Amino acid sequence: MSTKPSENNGENDNGALPDAQVNSHDYIYSRIAAALRQDIREGKLPAGSRLPSADALSERFQVNKGTVRRALAELTADGLIYAVPAQGTYVSDEPPSETRRRRTTALTVGLVSQVLEGAAFGPSDAEVLTGLQDELVKRNGTLILLPAPKALSPAKLSEWIVQAHLDGIIYLEALEPAVLRRMLQAGPPAVTVNFRPRGQGVDSILVDNRGGARQAIEHLYALGHRRLLVITGPLNLSATQERIDGVREAMRAYGLPESRVTMVEGNFRRIGGFRAMAAALKARTMGTAVFCFNDEMAVGALQALHKHSTLHVPRDISVMGFDDISWAQATNPPLTTVRVDRAVMGRLAIERLIARIGGRDMAATATTVETSVVERESTTAPRGRKA
Repeated sequence: MSTKPSENNGENDNGALPDAQVNSHDYIYSRIAAALRQDIREGKLPAGSRLPSADALSERFQVNKGTVRRALAELTADGLIYAVPAQGTYVSDEPPSETRRRRTTALTVGLVSQVLEGAAFGPSDAEVLTGLQDELVKRNGTLILLPAPKALSPAKLSEWIVQAHLDGIIYLEALEPAVLRRMLQAGPPAVTVNFRPRGQGVDSILVDNRGGARQAIEHLYALGHRRLLVITGPLNLSATQERIDGVREAMRAYGLPESRVTMVEGNFRRIGGFRAMAAALKARTMGTAVFCFNDEMAVGALQALHKHSTLHVPRDISVMGFDDISWAQATNPPLTTVRVDRAVMGRLAIERLIARIGGRDMAATATTVETSVVERESTTAPRGRKA
């Protein structure tokens, strides 16, 4: 059988990509996208029609389904096709013109997250955003913010992604599992930040929550603290559970009984730390040191101590946070905390996403950013005991 490329679509007579094309410097998925794009222009795939399945396209072009999905992601970003979760992929009714589709930047990335809505967006999220933007600026890229409320449907999110002409997506913090699962299957290449969905085979950038919490307890124990108040995040979040695991690991390592550690649920916001600390003061369960699962709550705890007690920090009680956001150095006294380089997380996410967009066949990975204790003036040895 002849291997001469067809003049119309650049394929072999059997529908596969010719050897000359496979050996070219262009990515295979881009050439598949070009062949499908031509089919759309010539009316072989008319507006509103459903594309063949990934299995059928994989057989046609003699490539794996991962490569087919990347080709479809390119066409989705161009606005030529759109996915309807659980139904299929369809040709857009009004394919954009070449002029309208021409890119002015090298890369367009969407940031999809529930935390982009109003008060949910915190300083640690802002630092991830800074890392994303810094890395995209280096690559002449653009970041588009897409808030994702809990009630958002996969179809609506798909529509937004098509309209934004995205090359890839960063998912910051967890989404509703059903929505995320469908978007990872049908949408452009993606990377998750600060969470790893189970069984989805997606690249993730994570914090060493367990190790960081263990380091915090080790620091307080080394100073001489034996009665602790721990203000957690929401118990339904994986980050909270991982930090609780780290606390308990340190307790077991030092033989610190559970009766010496009081855990109170917070909400990762300043007001949550304030209320938890105020309640502990009223119940007299604050111990000699307080470990908050993020700096925002630690700021709230400091405010509650100032408003509702005469206790001095750190002479009478030590306070420690987690994240090392910019606020940590502006408190009175400056806050001892567990440092997480959130900007680095953003940069790593863009690097990994670009590798995915580039069409590299590689296994999904989880990159964990290490933590370290930054000691400032909010912690010291308890009264009557030297560290």
